[in-house]
Amino acid sequence: MRRLILPAKRSALRNVAIRFSHAWVVVWSHDPTVQQLLLDWVRTHDAQIVDPDQVRETIRRHQLSLELKPGVEEVLRRLGRLLAANRVLVATVMPRSHALYVMYSGYKEGHPRVTTVFDPTVTVRSLEVDPPIVYWSVTVTGPSPTFALEPTVGDLTQTALQRATCEAESESQLTDETGCVKKQ
Repeated sequence: MRRLILPAKRSALRNVAIRFSHAWVVVWSHDPTVQQLLLDWVRTHDAQIVDPDQVRETIRRHQLSLELKPGVEEVLRRLGRLLAANRVLVATVMPRSHALYVMYSGYKEGHPRVTTVFDPTVTVRSLEVDPPIVYWSVTVTGPSPTFALEPTVGDLTQTALQRATCEAESESQLTDETGCVKKQ
């Protein structure tokens, strides 16, 4: 099996973001919508996906804790080794929320109406199981808080995957206005 060893600089994103072909990939996210987007993305890049049911069973059987805390990457690599995978594609969602109080002018009695706004951040990372390499990591935050968490998280995940795909080509870059374009 041939492996690419890459420097841990921004150039690590170049030319390896898409090299999933012929790789066995574990796909993992706490968010089921995000996990489905990752699975669809990996399928379009000709990789072999480890069955998600088998991933869940291995997590349960080996009592792996995949909480969002320092050291989770090593646990994911261990999961990859247990499943004979050589890559892990993982997405984390930080939903960050806060209350929004709406008070009507002139009213001093009663309670203000409270609703929740979200300011989510999505990080997608491509990890090599052995040796421990982070091929690329893309973090995306929305332009402003939102009331609709799920569609926003889906859009942010797709944006992260588009950026990884686009910037894998050294002559391309992703811009908000025009999408993936050749560098001038």
